[in-house]
Amino acid sequence: MTAAFPPPSLAAQEIEPARPVTMCEAILKVRWSTPEHYQANPPTSYRKPTLEGAVASFEQLVTGAYRQDVATHAANAVALEHNRKMRDLIVSLMKAAGIPDEYSEIDHNSRSRFPKRNRHEAGYLGDLKRNFPISDGWDRVERRRAELLKAIEEAKPKVEREKQAVEQARLNAIAARKADLALAAVILRHGLPEDADWSDALDTLQRRNKYLDLAVAGSQTRGDWSEGFYRVQNAFDRFTIENEQDKDIAADLLGCLRSGDDGDRDGRIFRDTKWSYDKLFALVDDKQLVADVRTCMEHIQ
Repeated sequence: MTAAFPPPSLAAQEIEPARPVTMCEAILKVRWSTPEHYQANPPTSYRKPTLEGAVASFEQLVTGAYRQDVATHAANAVALEHNRKMRDLIVSLMKAAGIPDEYSEIDHNSRSRFPKRNRHEAGYLGDLKRNFPISDGWDRVERRRAELLKAIEEAKPKVEREKQAVEQARLNAIAARKADLALAAVILRHGLPEDADWSDALDTLQRRNKYLDLAVAGSQTRGDWSEGFYRVQNAFDRFTIENEQDKDIAADLLGCLRSGDDGDRDGRIFRDTKWSYDKLFALVDDKQLVADVRTCMEHIQ
């Protein structure tokens, strides 16, 4: 039975030449894979962008390239449909003529008793693929866009951390400047050496009043007694007894020092004892001196 296929006149009327297709490749030509890559290798060496700037520029670049590909893909729609139709028509004609889609041949390199056969696509199908393109690379565009958008989203939290770090650095610089001015004021007010730091200033100022000396030692020990009560002991060694109140203070603090002889010391005792460091601070008449000493302590802790 003879296979039926369209009359030659009908085939000649329906088959038309392939129409050109422009490949969608704008986004594929974006040479950066992440905003960090863009930041490290900017398009111009004039100035390296911040990560925030790199994310913004990279996102704009990806968006612009994708828009170009969208426009190209839309412009290809008619040509792709035409080429697909022509392919189908030619394939149907070839099948109607009895020409198969593939053929096989014996594998001459096979040493088997029954050599295997290698299967090959019909040559005309390869010609159709080369001459009647039905793809403009849109699938690759979509995959590449998804990869780049993912990289952008992953970089955005890093931008926030970078901004926070920059802001923290700015605040730290302001705080350091204020601290320098405060130290300069303490140095000038009390006639300290110009190169004195906060520790130098505190060591000098606390010794200008014996109650202040004990108060500072007790307060610092309350904050850290990991090495024992040596601060209070040193200040106590410098303490001079001049009246009954001083005797009472000495007796109280001596009891605190001895309370930890068994090794179970707790610096909070100098907060809770009769002559606590708060009460000792209150005994100092020079309130400016007390204020400056407290400032020194704040910058040391």
